[in-house]
Amino acid sequence: MIQLHVWGCGTEISVISPECLAASWLLTDSLSNTSEEYEIVTSSNTNVSDIGKLPVLTTAERKLQGFEEISKYILETYGDTNFVSKELSTHNQLVNKALIAKLQYKVEYIHQYNMFVNSRNYEKYTTKLFQKYLPFPMMYNQPLKLHQNAQEQVQLLGLNKNKTGFFDFSGSVNNSEIAETEYINDENEEQDEVALSALHERQLVAKSKEKSLLRESKNSLKCLHLLNDYLDYFSKLYEKLNGNKNSYGFIFDQKRASSCEILLCAYVYSLTYEDLPDRFIYNYLKIKRPDFTEFIATCTQRWNTQLQIEDAVRGPENEETPSLWNEVKYQTGIVHY
Repeated sequence: MIQLHVWGCGTEISVISPECLAASWLLTDSLSNTSEEYEIVTSSNTNVSDIGKLPVLTTAERKLQGFEEISKYILETYGDTNFVSKELSTHNQLVNKALIAKLQYKVEYIHQYNMFVNSRNYEKYTTKLFQKYLPFPMMYNQPLKLHQNAQEQVQLLGLNKNKTGFFDFSGSVNNSEIAETEYINDENEEQDEVALSALHERQLVAKSKEKSLLRESKNSLKCLHLLNDYLDYFSKLYEKLNGNKNSYGFIFDQKRASSCEILLCAYVYSLTYEDLPDRFIYNYLKIKRPDFTEFIATCTQRWNTQLQIEDAVRGPENEETPSLWNEVKYQTGIVHY
């Protein structure tokens, strides 16, 4: 039995991890017409992974971690499928690997910002998901940990993190704040002031909120600028490899896809997810790249429908569940994954 552990709840795979979505789509498409038994477990249990990150694919012989390793194993083992192709030249295999890296180390940071740093999405959507994924107190600890990690990661793209709160009027300098890039220049912003009275404190709070909203608006614009550049990069590369573009700008043939293209679909699907309170990325792509956005929606709908038809997604059972008791057993060495 092949098991794929992903983020999610019940039969729903979470959009907080595009790699989990892409791995689920690839596994289902590759094994749906074979005799191989498989299941996708929405365990949300990072202890299953040796690197503390999902997705994880387990077989009778080995454990594979991360989308790149999982996709390579699936395509090498099960070959071509109805929608996924492994028939790539040596050159195109290198390009495929490079594009996966581009997604994981560039577009991933935009995804991190969208899910864990953008205040509307994080507070009104992301944190609520973990109430379904994890028990108390992990339901609070895990999103906070991911939020703090995302704040550090997005700075690699020049996205400055927001202040930790409105009541930090000590005047101290936050040494973890890195210098702004040429896209965002806050050199003229005043340093935090010390509240002299209750009225002054309320004024400082209002001013801090305005600063936070302005900073978030700048970061959102930077995300759109970067995402557009990355999509242009993909477009030019596909045009160079294939000799021409299709009506979707650069996207693959509708009948065949490579692993990097599946991962790209997963990222765009997550970035533009319909339940997000702040859909600034979707609104931008819908205007800027309408054909591309529509085609991605068609592909992802097909894969999601296939997941439902195959009925291979289930919730965690017994020791797979990320409960406090299982955490104790894991930490004491009673349980091994």
